[in-house]
Amino acid sequence: MGDAGRMHVDMESHSQPLPSGWLLHSLARPLRLALAAAIVAALGVIFLPNDYLSVAKVLPASDRPLAGFAQMAALAPLLGLGGLGQDSDGVYGEVLSSWWLHQRLLATRFQFRQRPWRFGAPRARDLTWREYLGEPTLDQAVQSSRDHVRVRRDIKTRAITIEVETRSAELSQAVAHRVLALLGGYLLEQESARGGSKARFAQARLGEAEQAMDQAEAAMKRWLEDGHDNYLTSLDPALRLEGAHLEQALALGRQRLVTLTALHEQALLEEKNDIPSLNVLDEGNLPERKSGPQRGLMVMACFGLVFLGDWLRRSRPALLAALDR
Repeated sequence: MGDAGRMHVDMESHSQPLPSGWLLHSLARPLRLALAAAIVAALGVIFLPNDYLSVAKVLPASDRPLAGFAQMAALAPLLGLGGLGQDSDGVYGEVLSSWWLHQRLLATRFQFRQRPWRFGAPRARDLTWREYLGEPTLDQAVQSSRDHVRVRRDIKTRAITIEVETRSAELSQAVAHRVLALLGGYLLEQESARGGSKARFAQARLGEAEQAMDQAEAAMKRWLEDGHDNYLTSLDPALRLEGAHLEQALALGRQRLVTLTALHEQALLEEKNDIPSLNVLDEGNLPERKSGPQRGLMVMACFGLVFLGDWLRRSRPALLAALDR
């Protein structure tokens, strides 16, 4: 047979369609293998210990001043006391994910019970958070702590949700409580420091205001003693204008002195304030139902991956031949 004949035969052999029932036949063995893998996976994951999720929720307290201090808060930036009456909840998420908080959390010791495996008896444990995580370096321990302590913030309601997930329900709740305590302590410390700075600055400005007030009163007294006590009825416009300027300086000094005195008192109250600046809506529940692992999903994923991989491996020659037609 010549070259033309052999080429014709090869083209006919390549153009032949896939045999009838090829797809069903190609699925039979991968299905059996995938089913066997799924059974093995189910037997394995059934013994995995459960995960438990404790959820805490806080609502930052407003830093806006009380009604009696509304006017003073509006004047505070003009007096060099900016920051009065601003909301501070924007930094809460940063504090909750900061090294400062997680380093202190890693050093905290917890007493809890945990099952070594799903059907095992609970065992009492006494470990620090870092010992529980079991990470060799501090960087890895902080990152692992952030993975176990998740923070979400609702922009509309300003609520901050803290989710702690471990293999012990008691530990998840204890860690959630500790995170709230660290956050509250940080806010109190910062509020006290801010109040002390405001108090010192307001006191210095108050001294300046008292000195300026004394000067305004002395100038007004000298001017009146010079025989200008009837300036309001004087026919001289310059005399009336000068008297109005002196009165205005005196009134402005009094207003500035009163405002700074009140702001100084408020700053002293902030420095001594021990009331938490966040409202705890949920302290962190003791979870009774597991949050993971998703055993059914894991078995289904194992089944699908094994089936698809084996089917593609076995059907590769037939698929390539079909694509070459």
